[in-house]
Amino acid sequence: MIRILETPIVHAPSAALAAWYPAQPATAAEWRDRAQAVGREDTWLEALRPALGDGAALLERAEANRGVVVTTGQQAGLFGGPLYTWHKALGALEVASAIERTTGVPAVPVFWAATDDADFAEAASTVLAANDGALKLTLTGRPPDGVPASHTPLGDEIGGLLDALRSTTGSLADPRAMRAAESFHAGATLGGAYVNMLRALLEPLGIVVLDAAHPAVANASRAHLARALECAEPIHRALVEQRDTLRGAGEDVRVEAGRELSLVFTWDGEHELPRKRRLAIGEEVSPDARLSPNVLLRPVVERLLLPTVAYLAGPGELAYFSQVGVVARGLGAPEPLAIPRWSGMIVPKEVEDVLERLHLGIEDLRDPHAAESKLARATLPEGVTTSLSALRSLIGEQLNGLSGAIGAPTLDGARTQFEHRIARLERRVIAAAKHRNGDMMRLVAGARAALFPFGKPQERALNAVPFWCKFGDELVTSVREACARHAAALVS
Repeated sequence: MIRILETPIVHAPSAALAAWYPAQPATAAEWRDRAQAVGREDTWLEALRPALGDGAALLERAEANRGVVVTTGQQAGLFGGPLYTWHKALGALEVASAIERTTGVPAVPVFWAATDDADFAEAASTVLAANDGALKLTLTGRPPDGVPASHTPLGDEIGGLLDALRSTTGSLADPRAMRAAESFHAGATLGGAYVNMLRALLEPLGIVVLDAAHPAVANASRAHLARALECAEPIHRALVEQRDTLRGAGEDVRVEAGRELSLVFTWDGEHELPRKRRLAIGEEVSPDARLSPNVLLRPVVERLLLPTVAYLAGPGELAYFSQVGVVARGLGAPEPLAIPRWSGMIVPKEVEDVLERLHLGIEDLRDPHAAESKLARATLPEGVTTSLSALRSLIGEQLNGLSGAIGAPTLDGARTQFEHRIARLERRVIAAAKHRNGDMMRLVAGARAALFPFGKPQERALNAVPFWCKFGDELVTSVREACARHAAALVS
C-alpha cells in the first residue's frame, strides 16, 4: 500500500517575469479557444512518424480532427531516470484527457525523449532505496564530451548495474518495469535503451514517445533551425537585453546568453562517435550538416513541428521559459505555453510504519542527521542530559563571576571556547548513543532513503522501477488520480 503526498509547485511568475510569459488560459472557454487555434489542417504527422514508434497510431485521430498534443519531456536517464520523469508523462496524459473532456478537441500526450542531449553526467546515474540507505548506480564508461545519448554505447558494466537494480525490486509483484529496464544491455545505446523502456511502459497507457535524436526529427526541423541561424544575431541581442532587464529586477537568468553563440548545435561526424557543438553566430554550415536546437530553441521547434497546446514543465523549465518567448518572437514563431507539472511523494506503508514506531514525521527526515540525533537524545539516560545541562550552567555562572576581573572580549572568547568544547562532548555522547542503537538508526536510514535520498526530494533522485515492480497498477492509478486533480485545476 502507498500514500501519495502532493507538493504543489509554486509557478506564478513575479511581476518582473510575467511580461515574458504568454497568458495561461484560465477558463474552459479560453482553453477551448486555444485548442481550436492550435489545431492544424496540414498533415504534420507523416514527417515525424518514424520517430514515434507504435505510438504514431495514437496521433492519427488528432491529425484527422484538428486535434492537439500536450507535450512534456526529459533527457535520457539510466533505467528510465528519476520518478519525476514518470510523473511528467502521467501528468501529460491527464492534462490531455482534461483538455479533450473540457473542450471537445482531441488531445494526445507526447513525451519528448531528449536523446539528442549530451549531458552524460546527468544521465549516467540513478538512485535506489535500500534497507540501510540510498544506493547510487553510475555508468563509468564515459564517452567523449559532446556525444549525444543516442550514440553513447553501453558496455559490459551495465549487467552489474542491472543486477543491483533487480536486487531492490523485491518479489516482483509486477515485472513489467523490470523487463522494460532490461532494454539497458551491453551493445545498446543509452538513448536507445531509454526510448525502448519508455515505450514499453507508456504506450500501453496511451502516451506517445518521440525519439528526439531520430533523423526524422532532424529532417523535419531543418528549415526551422536554418531560420534560427539566420536570425541568430538579433535573437542574441534580444536575449542579452532581457537578461539585463531580469537581473536589474533581481531575477535569476537560467540560461546564460553572454557568449556570441547561436542556439543551434551541429553534429560533428568526423569522429567515430558524433559530437555536438554550438555554432557561433554567423558561422557557415554545410547543407547536409546535422543540426539540433539548444534548450531555449527546442520548445519553439517542438511547437512548430506539433500542434502543441501546452508543455508540462517542472520548476526549472518554467523558469527558463521566460526566455523561450524571446526566441519565438525573434523567429516570428508561435510562442509555446508552459504549465506546471504535478509534483508529489510516494510514501509506502512500511515507511509510514517505521515513522509511526519511532515517533517521527516525514519532515524529520529532510535533514540528513536531525532524526538520528533526535532519537539518540531520547535514548540517553536522564542523568546524562542533566549533567550536560548542569555543566553548561556551571561554566556560565563561573564565567559571569569573572566579569569584573577581565575585559569583555576575553571573557566572550573564553565563553565561546567552552561552549565549543561542551558541544563537541555532546556530539560524542550522541554518536555513542547512535552506535548503541544501530538497528534503530538503520530503520531511519532506510526510511530516509525512500523519501529524501542523499538529502534530495524523492522524485528528483529515486528510480521508479522498484516502486513499479512492488506496487504495479496501484502506483500508476494513485499517481494518475493525483495528476488528474492537478489537471482539472489547471484546465477548469
